[in-house]
Amino acid sequence: MSPSRKRQPAGAPKPGKPRASSSGSSGEPGGSENSSSERFVLYGCTILILLPWIARFLPHNLVWGVHHLSFAPLWFQSLWTAAALLLLWFFSRSRSIPSIEERAGVFLAEHGLAPGLLIIAGTLIFWFFRVRTYFLGDGYLIGELVDRGVPFRTYDFLDYYLHGALWRLIGMSKPVSAFTIYAMTSVVAGICYLLAARWVSVKLVRGGTGRILLFALLVFAGPLEMFFGYVESYSFQTVFILLYLGAAILSLRGALPAWRAGLLFGLAVTFHTTTIFLLPTLLLLALTPDKGERRGARLLKVLGPPAAVVLAGIAILLLSGYERFHFEFDVLNSDNTKSLLVPLSGPYGLFSMYHLKDLMNLALLLTPVPCLLILSILFRKPRLLWMGPERRFLAVGGVTILLLIFLIDSKLGGARDWDLFAAQASLFTLLAFLAWGSWLRERGATLNRKASLLIVTAIFVAAPWYWVHAEADRSIEHFRSVLADFPSFPKAYAHEEIAKYFRNKEDMQESIREYRTCVETYPGNPRFRVLLAGALTAEGLYEEAARECEIALEQRPDYAVALRMMVNIFQFQKRYADVLPVMKRLTDIEGRDPSLWLSYGVSARKAGDLETAERALRRGLELQNDPKTELELAVVLGLAHKWEPSISILRRLMTIPEMTDRVKLGLGSTLLVQSQLDATLTPAAQVGLLTEAYDLLNSYVASNPQDVTARGTLEQVVKLMEGSPSFP
Repeated sequence: MSPSRKRQPAGAPKPGKPRASSSGSSGEPGGSENSSSERFVLYGCTILILLPWIARFLPHNLVWGVHHLSFAPLWFQSLWTAAALLLLWFFSRSRSIPSIEERAGVFLAEHGLAPGLLIIAGTLIFWFFRVRTYFLGDGYLIGELVDRGVPFRTYDFLDYYLHGALWRLIGMSKPVSAFTIYAMTSVVAGICYLLAARWVSVKLVRGGTGRILLFALLVFAGPLEMFFGYVESYSFQTVFILLYLGAAILSLRGALPAWRAGLLFGLAVTFHTTTIFLLPTLLLLALTPDKGERRGARLLKVLGPPAAVVLAGIAILLLSGYERFHFEFDVLNSDNTKSLLVPLSGPYGLFSMYHLKDLMNLALLLTPVPCLLILSILFRKPRLLWMGPERRFLAVGGVTILLLIFLIDSKLGGARDWDLFAAQASLFTLLAFLAWGSWLRERGATLNRKASLLIVTAIFVAAPWYWVHAEADRSIEHFRSVLADFPSFPKAYAHEEIAKYFRNKEDMQESIREYRTCVETYPGNPRFRVLLAGALTAEGLYEEAARECEIALEQRPDYAVALRMMVNIFQFQKRYADVLPVMKRLTDIEGRDPSLWLSYGVSARKAGDLETAERALRRGLELQNDPKTELELAVVLGLAHKWEPSISILRRLMTIPEMTDRVKLGLGSTLLVQSQLDATLTPAAQVGLLTEAYDLLNSYVASNPQDVTARGTLEQVVKLMEGSPSFP
């Protein structure tokens, strides 16, 4: 007999070996106990079904874990609730349901079509009901970082790196944004999750009813949202964590080598470092040797593979250019890591109603049905939650995760940071299933009918969560509804994300309204003011934009972003003289940026300050030998009547193929001006300059006929040549 059959797994009793029957109305083994446990499940499921309907009439920020159908018409939500209750009533009385449950579990485990159907159905559902906005989590930030070509992020290092590599492979040759790349890989991860849930259910549970119940509880819950085109870095981590937990339990049963669990843990860590929240479970697995196994060998077997995988992931990053700067920026110097914990006191403190409310909503969103089962065990026989190596393993992880959820500050706000612990939610599902199955067996009860009640509840509670994000306007309305009691900064930051959404949709009026809300909500943040200034500038509201930048600079005098925005505003207004003092401040702060010196030089030239322009451009060339800066310097020198160095630079630039066309115009114009203003020229030299200018400008206009200014300059040369006695 294999080690996996030495102990009875959770779920239904062994087929063909029913428990001793006792009298009861159920007509099943353990009838009275079945009736009692079934009533508890029925009442608990009824409460979970009714909660979303009740939440409709409460402030949405108080019930953000269950209020998703509040964005549907009342009649639809009422019908949805009534249908769920009707199904609960029907399944609790139907005598044919147990056989249907069993057959469904057998089909899931044994039919060859099951994996294919999961792949097809999952792909269609995940993609066609995918999220249309990316307000939850750090979706917009991550997508924008990839689109901007930022190569690394430390916390989700391999996940982010691989998405960036895929974007560079696909998005650089086709107009595909990083958001689309993340959405597609999210669906792929979802398919993997469905197959992983099937594998875990089949391997851990023997009876068909138990298998279909565990599969449904793992699938129909809040974390599944991460596979509906969700843009974040938790999707593949969620898959690997589920596989790790399943492999670890099988290892404790002696049915799978422990190193496989360790390997899966390592993969999960490389995709997101928050997997280390489950490190106590890995250590417990390493400290639980098989019979006759040496402790040292066990430690090496369990801890060696994850260490090797993590080191390999780090090596990939280092070989790809990851440096100490990236670690310092993401970890050591990040504001998020400077205050990880919830404050002890205050309106958002550890024991505040706000924090406790968020914890309750998170539980209802991520694992509503497993929480119901765990609560039933806690009130009846709590020791079942940690009896035996499997449940002890899960309980250690559960206590760790609960402690971290309680202590770690949700920087984005509880409702928005819902996904921070979503990947670990399957741990509570497995613990609830195993403990509740053990409780049923102790009482001589079965899963019959109770499984259907739990599955119906899981589906009807979870589906609205997926639905609410599948349409943009509905998703925005949902997002706005949960912000009312956010702390001021995450609330302002959330409105910034909404503003960016409307900006990308080119609805600048709505974008400006949201940016104004940012500033009003958190007036002390200069970044919000600069973002508002940018939106105002896009609409031509330059004076108001400049005022916002001035306030931002009062709050933070060395804020380079505000200075850059001021430069842009003045340049749009062609107030080049006003640009110069701002540029002076900016180059004092960011003087190592050669592009700043080029912009400084151009503004100074347009302001008529040729001396400042030349000085700025030469400083830029000291930092970087840039042909564009050299071309601008040649123009400035020409305007300053420094013909020789100007023409020398232009002739050198003519040898650069990509610069030839532009330099023809510059050199031709410079030769024209010199021919008219250089008093030292002989008539023959003047003719030579005009002839060369004509050749250059004529060649340029031939390839750029739309350039009206160039055509006018060429006509001027022709007139001078026609009016000169030196020409035939």
